[in-house]
Amino acid sequence: MYCRLALHSALVIRPDIVTLIVRVTLAKSRLFTTPQFAFPLFRCGILFNIRLEVWNAINVVYLIVYYVNIAIFRHVILQELMWKTRRNAYQHQQEKSMNPEIKKEWVDALRSGEYKQGSACLKNSHNEFCCLGVLCNLFAKHFNTEWKGNRLLGKVNYLPQQVVDRAGVNNGDPYTTEGVSLSLLNDKNMPFKEIADEIEQNL
Repeated sequence: MYCRLALHSALVIRPDIVTLIVRVTLAKSRLFTTPQFAFPLFRCGILFNIRLEVWNAINVVYLIVYYVNIAIFRHVILQELMWKTRRNAYQHQQEKSMNPEIKKEWVDALRSGEYKQGSACLKNSHNEFCCLGVLCNLFAKHFNTEWKGNRLLGKVNYLPQQVVDRAGVNNGDPYTTEGVSLSLLNDKNMPFKEIADEIEQNL
């Protein structure tokens, strides 16, 4: 009777609390020390221990699923925000056309083979340039501006504002129609000639 009552209670409240109640009840009762009750008591204790372990396992699985879902949700939201930002930047960029003379000069320089292609910065210590660095170097030659290591006018990775204004682009890292920046195309090892095609068609 006691075992049935305890098992019924386990369905509606936490099994660890039920286990504690049963153990206290059994400790105070001499009735269950007789041989005829010893085996049912042992079996009841095993059932409660098993149920408690299952409960704990379910809680662990629930927490894992919960945090995995949060991570996936955050990733999806961040990706969506990133693509919206890229699309908005490209649409804003399209409102202003690049200076055609500077555009031609930049495209010709990229196709000339004069510049060695680098990545991660405008210009590195090996005298390698990214595609944005080529435009910066054209600006430096025109205005006799000196590079300071890998910096031009204080910038390392993106076009300085003076270069942006002269070229007629709207930001320091122009975007293509696919919402991908020129620096990203460069750092993914797209050759200068293909980047020149992108600039010619989309800027």
